[in-house]
Amino acid sequence: DAIKAAPAEGLTQMFCAIALVEFFELTHKDGKLAEGERVAPGLQPGGLTGDLGWNPLGVKVTERRRLSELQNGRAAMFAICAWVAAETIPGSFPLPLPW
Repeated sequence: DAIKAAPAEGLTQMFCAIALVEFFELTHKDGKLAEGERVAPGLQPGGLTGDLGWNPLGVKVTERRRLSELQNGRAAMFAICAWVAAETIPGSFPLPLPW
């Protein structure tokens, strides 16, 4: 309901702010504009998915943690898709699971 109450100008501002951040992350490497690249730095391995260096607790990042984080992200994307589908399709309901 909140998104429906936002004026068109507000939605445009949110979209533009997010687009600017995404565009910067996609085209810059180490804070500088990447020129002469065949593939945008954000699309290269370690681009947008690289380590951002924020680890205030000093947690050791292992391959198991990386895999868990990747799987949690995929589960969250699936859940959001199901949520959107349930909200937009009238009369829809989740499938009953056996457990």
